[in-house]
Amino acid sequence: MDEFGLDLSTAENHLERATSGASIDQQVVLGILDGTSDPNEWLETVMSGDILILSVDGDLNELAKEFARPIVEQGGELT
Repeated sequence: MDEFGLDLSTAENHLERATSGASIDQQVVLGILDGTSDPNEWLETVMSGDILILSVDGDLNELAKEFARPIVEQGGELT
């Protein structure tokens, strides 16, 4: 399995902001954005209210183009 690089300090700061007042059943989903997963999978994860943390393997703009705009248009945040 490939190494999953994650800056936990940065992730924790974002989680603290994102989860203030959040539902108890909210989940944190970890994944690798490398073009092999259906972009709708990531979109559905965020739209369901879960927090998505992705390790990016490649060009972020190219890999996220199919789900980034809908997330932002629905009030989501990409950081």
